[in-house]
This record gives sequence, structure tokens and C-alpha cells, in this order.
Amino acid sequence: MSQSEHIRYTITGYNFTEISGGKGSIEYKLTDDFGNERTVTAMAKLNLFNKVSSVRPIYHRELPLIQALAQTKLNQSVIVDFSEYNKKYPRGSMRKQKISVPSVSIRSTRFSGIDSFASLADNKRRLFKLMLASIVCIGVISYFLLKIV
Repeated sequence: MSQSEHIRYTITGYNFTEISGGKGSIEYKLTDDFGNERTVTAMAKLNLFNKVSSVRPIYHRELPLIQALAQTKLNQSVIVDFSEYNKKYPRGSMRKQKISVPSVSIRSTRFSGIDSFASLADNKRRLFKLMLASIVCIGVISYFLLKIV
């Protein structure tokens, strides 16, 4: 196993772009231990709370990296081992055959997508909609209670 098959990446940023109805692409901005910057894009799905629930790499060779990134937070580092994947799928082996690239499910231990002040700022549109819906519900309930009395 060569040393180049183990690479440490740090997520320096990411951006989700919704294409249609809870589906879109997520772009991870990475830096490796040598200071090289890299961008990796994957297809992603959102759950009911507008959090990414699964990702699928666009290029099959990025599967080990996407699997690791899906479970990693911003500014965290992850070491990706490509050795087993490279043994199973040597470079150039996929040109003549199509493979199915699996989705990676993201399991969250939190109910809400808000885990920091920065996350709160990112979710302000969703919070505004929730606040507006709450005000409308309170208004409707108040109207019916006043009408009964």
C-alpha cells in the first residue's frame, strides 16, 4: 500500500445548490495536507428539515472521498483510504463497463439542522417561513376562539 492512497482532507467550505424539489448538487471545497485545494461535487437530496440526507458521487473514483465527506463537518479533517477501492477498481477499469454508484446516507443525531450561529444565519429563510406559519396559525385559532365566545 503506497502512502499516496491515504490522503488527509480538510473541508474548508461547501455549497448546496437546489436543482429541483429537494434535489441538487453539493460542492465540497477541500484542502489536503500539502496545501492543494480541490473541489468535489456530488448529487444530493434534502430531507424534510432541509438538511442533506444523502449524497452520490458524480464520478465513481470519488466514492471513498464522498463517503468520508458526507459524515464530516466544516473545518474537520478526514483521512481517506483509497487502497481497497483501487484494488477492486483499478484505474481505467471502468471505461468499458458502467457501474452503479451508490448513494451515501447521512445520519444525523440532531432533530434540527441548526447547530451553530452560522448555521442559524444560513437557515434564516426557513426560520422566517416557520415564524410566518406560526403567526398565521395563531391568528386563525384566535379568530375561531373569539367567534365562539
